[in-house]
Amino acid sequence: MAAAGSSGGAVRGLLQELRSWARFLLPTKYVAVYYPTPLHVARTMLRLAGVNSNDTVFDLGCGDGRICILAAEEFGARSVGVELDKALADAAAAAVQAKGLQERVSIVHGDCRLLDVSRASVITLYLSEAGNRQLLQSVVGLGKGTRIVSLYFPIKGWDGQLQQIDRSKNIDIHLYKAPGN
Repeated sequence: MAAAGSSGGAVRGLLQELRSWARFLLPTKYVAVYYPTPLHVARTMLRLAGVNSNDTVFDLGCGDGRICILAAEEFGARSVGVELDKALADAAAAAVQAKGLQERVSIVHGDCRLLDVSRASVITLYLSEAGNRQLLQSVVGLGKGTRIVSLYFPIKGWDGQLQQIDRSKNIDIHLYKAPGN
């Protein structure tokens, strides 16, 4: 009986991954494939950015909300997660509510492009190289000195703003500071 249940879970997981790749590869507004960031990696991202209780973290493409929740629970920060996929945004909002973090974490179902990020002191990204570039060219209110942490993918054209690359988890985590306007 357990084998049948686990194969059903495997099939659901495979279907979810196929759906995610199809949305990314076909002409849609999605700029990345959904893969949840492992918690130990998310923690490293937030540490690299020096997140603390004075920060507001914007997670653009927040998926299930784990980075937003981690920023609030372990670092005392406020956070805003923005997710294009309605099912993921709903799951993230439910996770925030289940943890009782509604005062510190908000989840928005919507497109990150043209988003006002003027309240962000830290922005986290796990998109694609093209997705990072498109998104940072289109957001509104990106403040000078805002810390931007990108998992795996560099931000093309931002070489002068690169502060550090952390490779301690055998993956690249890039830390940038937004240029002045």
